[in-house]
Amino acid sequence: MRGQVWLEWSYSVKLRQELLRPSVFAKLSLEIIAQLCSHGAIALYEICSRYRDVSQTARQPWSWWRPVLSGKPETDETRRQEYRFFKRDVLKPALAEVNAVTDLVVELVESRSGRFISDLQFKVRLREQPGGPAAAARAHPAIDPALAARLHQLEIDDLTAAQLHAEHGDALMRSAVEMLARRVASAYPEPLRDPARYLRTVLAAERSKEFGRTPEAAPPSVPERSSAAAAPARRDLSDAALKLAEQKRQARWHEEWQRRRRAHVVTELEALPAAEQDRLVQSLLLDMEARRVHPTIRKRLQTNGWQHPMVLHEMVRFYATTRIGDGWDRPTPEQLLEIAGQVGDA
Repeated sequence: MRGQVWLEWSYSVKLRQELLRPSVFAKLSLEIIAQLCSHGAIALYEICSRYRDVSQTARQPWSWWRPVLSGKPETDETRRQEYRFFKRDVLKPALAEVNAVTDLVVELVESRSGRFISDLQFKVRLREQPGGPAAAARAHPAIDPALAARLHQLEIDDLTAAQLHAEHGDALMRSAVEMLARRVASAYPEPLRDPARYLRTVLAAERSKEFGRTPEAAPPSVPERSSAAAAPARRDLSDAALKLAEQKRQARWHEEWQRRRRAHVVTELEALPAAEQDRLVQSLLLDMEARRVHPTIRKRLQTNGWQHPMVLHEMVRFYATTRIGDGWDRPTPEQLLEIAGQVGDA
């Protein structure tokens, strides 16, 4: 009609699915994911992280959760499986691992249809720090500077050190730190990947021993030794301490070199043209399929790209092995010496 203006608009067809079923995104902690061992725990942590501000996940039939948390496609056999077996074998271990390792507290909520469990959802909240840092500082004595420095050398961050010290006390902490130092120095059967997790495990084991210890079970006192016999022992301890310090320095230099090498590889990848990055993604996908890498990680590569935290290390390894060679992550003595000159003993 005269004097009227009509404006028509529409969404792109590609946006239809996103509008009808929007995805909830959340930042994930790569440090926490690296500590999780099972697929079920990783998947559950990723899903619950999206709903940490909502406090409750979506409600889905329990059969919907089965392939998601098990990482296995549905088959005729799994469709006949009873809920109690899924809960025992997949659900409870994943819940226990997430609650033990991550910064979330996850609680299972079961919905019934008659006598049977029909739907599942999870209540999610951030792990509380009772009283906050100030109250913790008042309730527990400050950590000894020498012990704090030793923990820092063993790559335990200040926050973790303070929390563990407040929870377990000074004596237990010192004993566990010595065990951690010996494990780092031995590097057997392989170098220690996560010192903080190892320290927590040691502290939990030592605490359980203390709870079960009786006066009769106390270790016998060591008889006094003569000064002549003690002198060689002191020399042996001194030599061992020097050897341990040297091994720790070497490990720090090695890890710093590897960190810089990985950062350099990532920079090279980001500088590649988009078409070359797409070609690498397809090649990596074929490589992961040949190595039977878990379907969840392959799906992340396809949907989120190579920069996703769960995929980044795979792309770095694949690209560096292809362009540099199998020894891309092993420094030469000259390279290690250069790093030592830059970082020193700090």
